[in-house]
Amino acid sequence: MRPLTFVDRADGYNGAVMQPSIEGPKHWRKRAKEARALAEQMHDELCKDMMLRVANDYERIAKHIEERNGRPHQGGRKRG
Repeated sequence: MRPLTFVDRADGYNGAVMQPSIEGPKHWRKRAKEARALAEQMHDELCKDMMLRVANDYERIAKHIEERNGRPHQGGRKRG
C-alpha cells in the first residue's frame, strides 16, 4: 500500500493524497525520461554516456516490474 501524505494546497484542498509508488513501472519510466533529458544537456561525453546508462537501467527496472506483475512491457510480449 502506498503511503499517505497530508497536504495543505494553495487551491484550498486540505487532506490526504497518495504518494506515487516507486513499485510501479510508470515511476521508473519517468525517472528514465528525466535522466535522458539531463544527458542531453551534458557536454562531457563520459558523463552523458553514464547518464544514458542510468536511464537504460531505469527502463530495465520498469520492464522487470511489468514482467513480475504478468504484464508485457511496451513493444514486447510477456515471456514464458
